[in-house]
Amino acid sequence: MAEPLFSVRGLKVALPDMTRKPLIGRAPLAEILKGLDFDLPKGSVTGIVGESGSGKSTLGRALVRLIEP
Repeated sequence: MAEPLFSVRGLKVALPDMTRKPLIGRAPLAEILKGLDFDLPKGSVTGIVGESGSGKSTLGRALVRLIEP
């Protein structure tokens, strides 16, 4: 197989869980993506599908560094 255009190994994203925000201090972190691995081959079209709230938008934001993994 040819070298992939883009590789991701062990991607983890955790964001503050605002549903559990304490009165004082920071909200605890909720793991959104846990240990995600994938390759995007050159010359292919790849889609990301999943249920609402499954992390598709979070994955996209992490890949372009709008949020830090």
